[in-house]
Amino acid sequence: MKKIVVLGLLAGFVGAAGCAGSGQSEHSMTMAKAKAPYVLKGEEVEGCECTSVCPCVFANDDTFGDCRGTIAWHIKEGHYGSTDLSGISFAVALLKTGKNVTKAMGKWEGVIYVSSKATPEQKAAIVDFASTNWGKAFAKVEVKSEPIDFHMEANRFEVKIGKIAVLKTAPLKGADGKAPAIEHAAFALIPVLHCATSVENTYADGAGNTWDFKERNAFFGPFSYSGE
Repeated sequence: MKKIVVLGLLAGFVGAAGCAGSGQSEHSMTMAKAKAPYVLKGEEVEGCECTSVCPCVFANDDTFGDCRGTIAWHIKEGHYGSTDLSGISFAVALLKTGKNVTKAMGKWEGVIYVSSKATPEQKAAIVDFASTNWGKAFAKVEVKSEPIDFHMEANRFEVKIGKIAVLKTAPLKGADGKAPAIEHAAFALIPVLHCATSVENTYADGAGNTWDFKERNAFFGPFSYSGE
C-alpha cells in the first residue's frame, strides 16, 4: 500500500461555509482553481460522530468534542484536465477536528483515500482537487490507496474502504416521507444536505484510530464541482 505524508497542504480551503451559502443550485458549485480545469459530478455521502442533526453544519460546537467521520464521493462523470475521472471513488477520513470544526480549520488531521482502481494520473488529479479545495484545513493529512466500494440505492448508501472502514446510511423520513434537507448551511461540502442516519459507521486503521458511530448523523446528496 502506497502512502504519502503531506503536511500543511498548500492551496486554500474553499470552505464549506462559502460553498454551501453561495446561492447556487443543488447540482452546481464553483470550487477553487487547481493545476488543471476540472468538472466532477456524482454522489457524496458522509457519516460523523455527532448525533443527528450534526451541529457542525451550523458552525456550532460538535456533540462529543470532535466530529470524526468518513466522507465519500463517487464521480459518475468528470475530468481533470485531459484525465477522465468517470467511475472513480475517493474518500476522506476525519481523524481530528476539534470541538468546533470551523474554528479549528488548519488544525484538522485526516486521510485521503483514493480508489486502488485509479491510475497514477487519476490519483494525482484527485489529490490535487482535494488539496486545492480543502487542504488548508488540515495540519496533517495522509494519502493512501485502498479498494473503495461505493453503492447507492433508493437514497441508501454503502461504502467500504478496504478493510478499514464501512459506512452504511439510511435517509431520515420527513413529514412527506422524504429526507429533510438543509440548504445554505454555514458548513457543508455539498450545496444541499439530505439528512440521514448511520446504520453502520466503523473505522479502524491499525494505527490507533478507531470508532463505531452506529445510529449517528449522516448526510448525502449529489455534487457538481467545477474549477477553471
